[in-house]
Amino acid sequence: MDHSHPVKVTDHFRVSPPLGSVPTTSLPLTFFDYPWLLCRPMERLFFYELPYPALYLTHTIVPSLKSSLSLTLQHFFPLASNLMCPPSPRKPYILFKDGDSIPFTVVESTLDFDQVIGDQARDVRELQCFVPKWPPTRVTSDDTRVVPLLALQVAVFPNSGICIGAKVLPRGSRWDGF
Repeated sequence: MDHSHPVKVTDHFRVSPPLGSVPTTSLPLTFFDYPWLLCRPMERLFFYELPYPALYLTHTIVPSLKSSLSLTLQHFFPLASNLMCPPSPRKPYILFKDGDSIPFTVVESTLDFDQVIGDQARDVRELQCFVPKWPPTRVTSDDTRVVPLLALQVAVFPNSGICIGAKVLPRGSRWDGF
């Protein structure tokens, strides 16, 4: 596979629950969350065969995915939340505020879809271009680290299909070094 420029970013959005549909909510981490503190973000790729031109995929499928995600976030709003990591001795917690959102990137791939989804042995680094980039961590004025919990990317393969890539921070996961 040629890895020089396997994907080109065509659009970038932020998707949130409809404004006003979810109140500000703070969720403490539980005893079961703390073992995840040392974990790296989980990365998942889902491939779907859709033999349509790029224009159809980007003007029909992608808007449907964004709309569906926004409506789903009304019920699963912690995915659009941030992990708040205040200085010690305070404990980390998850905070959702109206307007919080998930980065949603759309890329177009020049790679052969059938080759990418094939079951042959490959170097896993060949698939890395389909995983979304991790959004930056912010630090507030009181030295609290604000870490996003999820990033999504849709890769369009013209006349072949799409790949939905997700990078998710396990609830309570380590926030350094992304």
